[in-house]
Amino acid sequence: MRPPSKGWYTHDEQIRAELDNLRKALNEARSRGMSDVVNNKYPNINKVSELQPPKSTDAKVPKICQ
Repeated sequence: MRPPSKGWYTHDEQIRAELDNLRKALNEARSRGMSDVVNNKYPNINKVSELQPPKSTDAKVPKICQ
């Protein structure tokens, strides 16, 4: 298998970017005083935002993400 070309958006980069976006969105909700609305609709959202990006050796998806 050949390595990805420059400019390709790898899976690891995509996960990091999505986690960053999630954290920014949660901070925005907190700054607007809407934390309770978000937490009621998505009860595990804060746990998910605290997850670290997976390592290349990880074989399983975290249970909270399934």
